[in-house]
Amino acid sequence: MSKSFQVKVMDVFKVLTFGLLIWLAFSLVMISELLVVIQRMELDKKRLLEDLKYREYELNKELLRLREIYADIKRRTGDLKYARSLIRLTTLVLMARDRAVKLFPDEPLE
Repeated sequence: MSKSFQVKVMDVFKVLTFGLLIWLAFSLVMISELLVVIQRMELDKKRLLEDLKYREYELNKELLRLREIYADIKRRTGDLKYARSLIRLTTLVLMARDRAVKLFPDEPLE
């Protein structure tokens, strides 16, 4: 092998090694950015889940209050149909119905 050929081969290897190092560095940066995005998505998922749990808690609390009102009206009137008609006219129930329509637009309402 001639000396100039060996120098050219070494130059090619240097260029390839440098290119490989650049590609490796770029890949590591991309992987680290992806990990950061995944962590953010997991935090958002946890926050949304907690928000949904809180909303469920609030809706359950409101539902219990409405059931108590319903039971009280039913006890006072003694008539189930009349109690239902009174409840449907109650502003609290109307507000709850509006809220349910906003939160669950696809769910059918009675």
